[in-house]
Amino acid sequence: MPTRLDTNFARLSNADEFESMIRDICALEWDDPHTEKYGRSGQKQNGVDIYGRPSDLNGNYYAAQCKLRKTGKQLSQTTIKYEVNAARQFPHSLALLILATDTARDTDTQILVNQISTAEERAGSFRVIIWFWDDITTRLAAYPQLIIKYYRDYFANLTTLPLVERLIDTPLQIICPNQSPSNERTVLEEHLTLRGIRIAKVTHRGHNTFAAPQQPDSSSPDGVLLQYCGTAEIAEDVTLLRLVNTITAYIQLIDSHCPLFVVLPLHLHPTLIDTLDTLGIDLNRIQVLDSARSPVELANHLLTATFAYGYARRGGLATVNIAVRSSESRVNSVLLDLDWCTRLGIDRFPTCDEWDNLLKPALMAVKQQLVSQSDHIRVQFHCQLPLPAAFALGFVFNVRVAHIGVWARKTGVSDFRRQFWLSDSDPAPIHYEPIWIQRTDGCGQVAVVELTSYVSILKAVEAFVDMADLAVDTWVQLPLMVEGKSVENLEEGHALAYAKQVAQLIRTLNEQGVTDIHLFARIPAALAVLIGQRLVACGRIHLYWFDNPNYRFALTLV
Repeated sequence: MPTRLDTNFARLSNADEFESMIRDICALEWDDPHTEKYGRSGQKQNGVDIYGRPSDLNGNYYAAQCKLRKTGKQLSQTTIKYEVNAARQFPHSLALLILATDTARDTDTQILVNQISTAEERAGSFRVIIWFWDDITTRLAAYPQLIIKYYRDYFANLTTLPLVERLIDTPLQIICPNQSPSNERTVLEEHLTLRGIRIAKVTHRGHNTFAAPQQPDSSSPDGVLLQYCGTAEIAEDVTLLRLVNTITAYIQLIDSHCPLFVVLPLHLHPTLIDTLDTLGIDLNRIQVLDSARSPVELANHLLTATFAYGYARRGGLATVNIAVRSSESRVNSVLLDLDWCTRLGIDRFPTCDEWDNLLKPALMAVKQQLVSQSDHIRVQFHCQLPLPAAFALGFVFNVRVAHIGVWARKTGVSDFRRQFWLSDSDPAPIHYEPIWIQRTDGCGQVAVVELTSYVSILKAVEAFVDMADLAVDTWVQLPLMVEGKSVENLEEGHALAYAKQVAQLIRTLNEQGVTDIHLFARIPAALAVLIGQRLVACGRIHLYWFDNPNYRFALTLV
């Protein structure tokens, strides 16, 4: 029987429910909350069950025709042509008609639909595509809120559903009461933020008291962090007593399974534990940690406990959305929100030391949490990073026990405002032709590789190579072009084909003796993640930040 820990969803048996699910999927993909069903059963529907206006199509309409096939029989040519002909009578001009069916993917039907679509487009009509059940469930898995809505019986305990429904769009969060006049984040809090844990600061209300605990709302917290902060002005025992009072207050407010962390010097542990025990506090509910441990070690410990609790509260769904960002945009519908804004931006770049000791350990810690969950898990990245960090994100998450994908913003003209690219899908049968700027007889060890879309970066790369005095043996470009034309509508198959060919090109250079690849790119960050996954065992890959108008060294993938 299917469970919430896989994405092999059972087919629906009710046609109305099937239509409703397709409507909800379309509304999200089209970014049109007004997407709606057209008419009702028994009325003339002109080949359309669902219609809406994608936000990026200037008012043009998309439509879907739903075909629930309880027998599993494929759509016939007659049925497809009938629905297409009927859709021509739809009162609004259509740009796309989707045939949504619960049958398994079938190549003959795909070819048939493609042929019909080509004929329609040549006649000035709309494009026609088909969603099989495989395509529908892939989309369904991309939206955890829809799993909850249509597959409630996948949850072992239905009484937890109201909580799951409230939390599904909320990232993991830890409450951190202030214990000093400053409202700045501590080093440990910053490490947690880099790992995707949002910090909810409780405002300090004076120098001589802790902030009064507040009743958490229904969506928080996933943990409480109390850090001892002694000062010369306040006696140690007074500070410790206030800490005990705060612990006592929070124990009464939070869920009995919610982790509560107390970080303080080791010599104060016995006094704290004895005092809490005297007060009758259940010590099993508190994790007392040594403040002398490294921030990385402490942050990883807190992440493990918080993730286990918060992930379970959200239903332990197989689909996990993660944001990794370097801009101030607020991201929702994610489990982890890796906020790297303090260390990385379009004009703010980390040093090699910061990358090795702050950012890379954060990615490794998150990876460890995810791969320890289930070999069915699907991780979906919202990547908003400069390209070297995006390559590194994919490189770190080159894992085989999880399905990795990435949300992509539209480039040029797109079917959807956002697209989802699943890394282990099939690449399109297309070829991207490399352009050789400089080629050796196979004896060189250093190569420059440029990955570009739309805008040439050659002059900027040449300037950097001259400035850095790089002794380059081989120089090659791989533009996002097919048959001399830019790929304006970069869909999943094209993205995967490009990522695969980048890896093949670099491995070919390795086979020719190249050990150091200097990689420069101007491509979508989502595509860089897919490429990064494929760069394992490709020699030393040197990456560069673009600090307009020049490049500067970023990091090396090894």
